[in-house]
Amino acid sequence: MLDWTTKERSEPLGVNAQKALRKFRGFSDIRKLLCEVIGFTLLPSQTKDLRKEFEKLDMEQTGEISLPSPKKVLLENTGKNGSFRKILTEAEV
Repeated sequence: MLDWTTKERSEPLGVNAQKALRKFRGFSDIRKLLCEVIGFTLLPSQTKDLRKEFEKLDMEQTGEISLPSPKKVLLENTGKNGSFRKILTEAEV
């Protein structure tokens, strides 16, 4: 058995973590499987990088990405010399 499963927590899970667990419970079996596959196939460094990128898009810090968030991030991060804006216009984003 893993150590973290037997240790008592000094503080309860945060509200967002509780909501995420309830939401996960309602996922379809295939979605749960996909989450598990991603969790076990990524290297720890890849998971950390993915988390950083997700947090950039989760501008409201809700644990979800709303449609306006990626658009805003894409438009604000056009790259050096505006190379991204040369490829896609604001309407295309």
